[in-house]
Amino acid sequence: TPLRHSGISIVDFVDQQTLSVQGIYGVPTGVATDYIFYFVLFAAFLNASGGGQLFMDLASQLTNRARGGPAKASIVASSIMGSINGSAVANVATTGIFTIPLMKKAGLSASLSGAVEAVASAGGQLMPPVMGASAFVLAELVGIPYIEVVKAALIPALAYYISLYFMLDLYARQAGLIQKKTNFELPDKKILKKIHLLLPLIVLIYFIITSASLQRAAVASIIATVIISWIRKETRISPRRIMEALAKGARQALSVSIPCATAGILIGIVGYTGIGLRLSSLIIAASGGFLILAMILVMIGTIILGMGMPTSGAYITAAVLLAPALSELGISQLGAHLFIFFFAALSMVTPPVGLASYAAATISGANLTETGLLALRLALAGFIVPFAFAINPILLMQGGIPSILWSSGTLFLGVMALGTSLVGFLFKPLTLPIRILLSGSAILLIAPERSTDLAGAILLAAVLYREFLFKRSENILKDT
Repeated sequence: TPLRHSGISIVDFVDQQTLSVQGIYGVPTGVATDYIFYFVLFAAFLNASGGGQLFMDLASQLTNRARGGPAKASIVASSIMGSINGSAVANVATTGIFTIPLMKKAGLSASLSGAVEAVASAGGQLMPPVMGASAFVLAELVGIPYIEVVKAALIPALAYYISLYFMLDLYARQAGLIQKKTNFELPDKKILKKIHLLLPLIVLIYFIITSASLQRAAVASIIATVIISWIRKETRISPRRIMEALAKGARQALSVSIPCATAGILIGIVGYTGIGLRLSSLIIAASGGFLILAMILVMIGTIILGMGMPTSGAYITAAVLLAPALSELGISQLGAHLFIFFFAALSMVTPPVGLASYAAATISGANLTETGLLALRLALAGFIVPFAFAINPILLMQGGIPSILWSSGTLFLGVMALGTSLVGFLFKPLTLPIRILLSGSAILLIAPERSTDLAGAILLAAVLYREFLFKRSENILKDT
């Protein structure tokens, strides 16, 4: 069979897994010990100082008067917290406890509230500047500085969250929440007393931008967190809380390191048997060398591998097995790995086994299947964006500024048009032909050609103008 190999003795297998760089102590475990541990520890110290609650309060303050304010607060808070802790399920557990009840109280259904939190939390792994454990492994496997991964992921991550935020605004409008603008009694003074806890993040971003080593950036941020926390009594990290943060960071690091060690075993097996190259050949043969079809097969494979697995384990497994096929078909190594990284993160919300969706549904009290399917709809733009940046490297910040601005602008317009089509509402419920036209304009805008961009923009403008005229005529009739 195509996947057959000559076999290996148990002695050689143990030697390879424990005494070589392709095994348990390979690249993934090395990344976990050299980089991930320090950032997990930083997240533990930041939470010990009250920084996590500060992000929640700030997100609520920014969105408290908007339609569906709690849902939008969930998006903002989860993008920040998810970038730091790098775990979709942990993100749901920490932010969802607060945001999901508020979303339900504001008038959103239980299933929509859970789906919003799940999708927002899964996307946190894609959001710079930290992006979770998988991003560090990605930088190591591709062999580029971590700052290059951060730069490449910025536009796709923004497109993901712009689509989600815009869809939530339409859902809130559709649900009649325009007159239900929430006005929470937020602890403004409490926020001001903790605002200095943003400084450790600034320190972290500064060290990353200046190309300092990641260990140095994380350690400097931890030290800054402890020192800055002493500015006010409310945030002060006592010696006891320091010990608790160290213990919590160590426990959380284990949850990342074990999947990395397991992935190292897989890398050793793939290297010895050559199954990676054979699987790549099978994908190319099955797709007939057609790039889009091969990308779809890789997408499906990554999501299947991600069922019930942490994102880091799903990414490493899929990257080793499937990335060579994309590279062989002409996609850059960075584009191929980031493509797989996106779908490893999205496997957290994809039925039938979406761990983040399950966790959010448990908190919201909604049906698991209904929440998962709704989360899939909310995240659908995230399934299209990877195809766009893999084919068009300009979206990975690889090009001139005018080209980057043009491509990112049309991408953002495209995901908003797609979101409108999926929700089926703008000024009023949309008919099926209009939704199809919006989907067509979205595809044209996202496609990496100037001609398709212009065609998509014209089509989108025509649809919006038509809907605006109908809305204005309805208002005139109401007035008369």
